Amino acid sequence: MGGLRPVRDCRGDGPGDLGGPNWGVLAREGRGGPAVVSPGALNWGAGGVRPWSPGAPSHRGPQSGPVPRERSGAGPRCWSLQAMAASEPPNFSWVAEGRLAGLAMPREPGHYRFLQGQGVRHLVSLSERAPPHHGCCPAVRLHRLRVPDFSPPTPAQIQSFLRLVEEANARGEAVAVHCLLGHGRTGTMLACYLAKARKMNGGDAIREIRRLRPGSIETREQEQAVIQFCQRAG
Repeated sequence: MGGLRPVRDCRGDGPGDLGGPNWGVLAREGRGGPAVVSPGALNWGAGGVRPWSPGAPSHRGPQSGPVPRERSGAGPRCWSLQAMAASEPPNFSWVAEGRLAGLAMPREPGHYRFLQGQGVRHLVSLSERAPPHHGCCPAVRLHRLRVPDFSPPTPAQIQSFLRLVEEANARGEAVAVHCLLGHGRTGTMLACYLAKARKMNGGDAIREIRRLRPGSIETREQEQAVIQFCQRAG
């Protein structure tokens, strides 16, 4: 049997980071491959999940051995057992089932696990800063198209987005797109997708995305971006 090692190192980088003593989930290497240490190896007391230490009381199940503390200076871990659970991100919905979805900015590791479970393999971020914890699910690849809040994406950004969706869908991979709340910038991109996929004009595409995702497309400039996209495509 080998030593213990982290299964996944997930670091936060902005608002939404998990605070407190959140420790990496650990696995023990053996002949059969890594096995996750049971919850009994962790203390469940006030202040959250803490590494088990000799002589410390355990509140859940038998102790299977000490879990070492993370090395000093390695930075905070965002994996607690609760954070590992999949949870639906805010404002998530499919625009094309199994192909393209919109959502607000994911803020917890569980949001990425939810996306992965839904078959999403590409997350397009339209926000000016990257979403927190985006490295915790390597199966969900992050793509950055930075668009200022309340602004429309540029024609080049719209084309890049639609090309990514088309190529991913051709491989059987779903795409999700987010901004901060999943309304303005996200709705603009999704309306352009609907216009292309369903051969809609700009007005119909705007009305349809607002029906599917109320609150979508927040400014006149964003509306014009959809209409002008359709005029160029026509």
